[in-house]
Amino acid sequence: MHATGPDYPITASGYTATISGVGGALRTLRHNNIALVDSYPTDSPRPAYHGSPLAPWPNRLANGSYEFNGVTQQTPITEPAFNTAIHGLVCWVEWAPVQHTEDSVTLETLIHPQPGYPHLLRVFTSYSLSPDGLTWTLTARNEGQGDAPVGLGFHPYLRPPAPDSAAGSLAPAGPTVDNASTADSWILRVPADSVLEADERNLPVAWRPAAELGFDLRNDTPLAGMRIDHCFGDLNSSDSEAHVELRGPGGSVHMRWNTESAPWVQVFTSDLPDSDHYRTGVAIEPMTCPPDAFNSGFGIVALSPNEELTASLRISIS
Repeated sequence: MHATGPDYPITASGYTATISGVGGALRTLRHNNIALVDSYPTDSPRPAYHGSPLAPWPNRLANGSYEFNGVTQQTPITEPAFNTAIHGLVCWVEWAPVQHTEDSVTLETLIHPQPGYPHLLRVFTSYSLSPDGLTWTLTARNEGQGDAPVGLGFHPYLRPPAPDSAAGSLAPAGPTVDNASTADSWILRVPADSVLEADERNLPVAWRPAAELGFDLRNDTPLAGMRIDHCFGDLNSSDSEAHVELRGPGGSVHMRWNTESAPWVQVFTSDLPDSDHYRTGVAIEPMTCPPDAFNSGFGIVALSPNEELTASLRISIS
C-alpha cells in the first residue's frame, strides 16, 4: 500500500490524471505527457496539501476555534507555528470510490461528528477529463439533523508546460521529475481587484486594493522575486467565470471557475524553505469563503439537513 493510498487513473483526449485515495487529491495531471500540476510521489506523505480538496473549511481558522449557533467549538491545531487549524478535516483521510470509469472518477468521505465539528457531512470529489481539460467538482451534503457550517476549496499547484520534453517523463514523480523550471521564470495573471491583507500568522486584517499592497496581478506579472500567500477577491469575470493563466517558457496552463460559487482565490507561490517543491508550482485555490470565515461569517454557508454546497473548476492548456 502506498503512503498516498490507492491511485485512480483517468484519461481522455490527450489528458491523463491520477487521483490519490488519501485526501482524494489530484496527484498528477498531464497533457500529451507534459505536466500541468506539480506532482508528488506515492512513497511519502503528500507535501503541502498538493492537490487536496478542502472541507469543511479552506485556509486558516484562528486558534482552531469558532462559535456556531451560540456554542464555542475547538478544533485540533494542525498548524502549530501559527496556532491555527488549516484546510479542514478531509486532507489526510482515505476516500472511497463511488464510480471510476476510463475518463472520470468520484470519491467520497464522511465527516463524522467530532470535537470542534459536531456535524455529519458527506463530501464528494469528482474528476473528469474531456477535450476541454480536467473538470474538478467538490460537493458537501449535510446528512445530520441540524445546520452545519461549510466552506469548500481546492488546492492544486499549477505549473506551466516545461520547455523540454524531458519534463514529461513517465518516471515516478519526484524532485527530479516535472521540476525543470520554477516560478522565477513564470508569468501569472489573476483577475482580482482586491487582496486580503494578512498579519504575521497569515490571518485576515482587512481587504485592500490589490495595487496598494503590490499584488496587482490583473495583467501579466513576472513572478521572479515575488512571494505570494494571499487571498484575492473582487474577481473580474466574463459570464461569472474567472480565468487565471500561468505562463512559462514552454507554454501556459489555465484555470477557470464560476465566481458565483467560489468568489475568492488564495494564491501561494510555494515558498517552502528546505522543500523539494520550493517554487516548483503555484497554488491557485478557488474557495467558497475567505480565510477564517468560521469566525468572520463571511461566505460561510449554514447547510440545512440534506442541503448541498457545490463548487467546481477546470484546468486546461488553453
